[in-house]
Amino acid sequence: MVDGFVHDDKDYSYGKGGEMKIGFYGLLAIVFIVLKLTDVIHWSWWWVLSPLWIIPASFLLIIVPIALLRERTKNKRLLRQWRG
Repeated sequence: MVDGFVHDDKDYSYGKGGEMKIGFYGLLAIVFIVLKLTDVIHWSWWWVLSPLWIIPASFLLIIVPIALLRERTKNKRLLRQWRG
């Protein structure tokens, strides 16, 4: 624990020298924010911040239905075993 916060090294991406690296989508978000704040683009903040939420949302839209489908088939299989 440093400065009152728990830091987990697994949450970050580090380079060879131990410096923290930013990914493509993080960099794209920074570029969009700078362009928005300097009035170069006139997009909604939803689209300016889209590099930060599109990837997790896409992941959820794929993983949640798969998990629900697996749970449903698992429950059907258990029900068949229970009934005999």
